[in-house]
Amino acid sequence: MSAECTAPLRLVRLVRHHDRLEAILQLSVHQAYTHPRLSEQIRKDFPRLVCHTCVNEAGDTLAAVLEHTSLAHVLEHLVIELMAQSWRACQEAQQEEGASNSHTHAAAPVYVGSSEWLDAEQGIARVQIGYINEKEALQCLLQALSYLNTLVGGEYDNGTLKL
Repeated sequence: MSAECTAPLRLVRLVRHHDRLEAILQLSVHQAYTHPRLSEQIRKDFPRLVCHTCVNEAGDTLAAVLEHTSLAHVLEHLVIELMAQSWRACQEAQQEEGASNSHTHAAAPVYVGSSEWLDAEQGIARVQIGYINEKEALQCLLQALSYLNTLVGGEYDNGTLKL
C-alpha cells in the first residue's frame, strides 16, 4: 500500500463478515484529520451526527472530537448515520402507506462501528461497521467515502488549504 493516493480516502480492501463490514483505508497523510472548518460543513450536512454516542477521550459523543479526529473516524459515523437515515425513511414510507398500525412500531436498530489506525504514519486505518442489511451497509460506505472525498478534495489545491 502506497502512502500516496489520488483521493483523500481510498478503500484498499473490503472484508465482508456475517455481521459487519471491515474496510481498510489509505488516507492522505496531509488530509487525514478534520479541522474546525471541515467539521462545520459536516455538521451542516449531517446535523444528527454530533449526537452519536462515541467512545473517545474528550466526551461521550462525536461532537466532543469532531473538530480534530481522523477522517476514518468520521467515515465510521457517516456510514452509521446514512444507515439510520435509510431506516427512518423506510419507516416513514411504511407509515404513509398505512403498513404499520398504532400498536406495532419497529424499534430503531442500534448500529455500531469502530475505527483505528493500523499505521498512522502511512495513513492506513481500519473501519468496521455492524449491519443488518449488507447491501445497504455497502451502499452507505461508498456514499460516505464519496461525500468525504468530495468535501475534503475540494478544499485543497496542491496541498494548500483553500480559504
